[in-house]
Amino acid sequence: MRKKHFDSADELREIFDLYIDSCKKRKEIPSLAGFAVEQGTTTSTLYTYRKEHHPFSEVMDYIFDHFQFSWIHNGKLSDRMKEFLLKSHIPETYTERRVTLNNNVNNNLEINEDQLTDTELKARLDELSSKLQNLSSLTTPTT
Repeated sequence: MRKKHFDSADELREIFDLYIDSCKKRKEIPSLAGFAVEQGTTTSTLYTYRKEHHPFSEVMDYIFDHFQFSWIHNGKLSDRMKEFLLKSHIPETYTERRVTLNNNVNNNLEINEDQLTDTELKARLDELSSKLQNLSSLTTPTT
């Protein structure tokens, strides 16, 4: 097991590249947790490196980009597993968008219908119906 501290960004990248090579030889799927365990550190330490240690930030971006690329292009992983890995490891990029209906939608409905012609009213209703369908599709899980 290795020490928990890396002396430089170059050292971190070299060690990560060795980890990737060993995963390929063992036919394992690389992960941040696997890398952390092999290095005797934790994933939270690596996340901290990414966010707070400027010399390591670029290397950590490289590491996360590598994970993202390797998971997306891994034919052994199901789409659901790829989604899980990406959302759990890279939540700032892969998050579910949840939309809530609030007073803004209700305010848009408060139009004086007496001032609209039948054609304008139908067009407005069609527009609002389309918007609601779009909002609904954003909150409906895909399978």
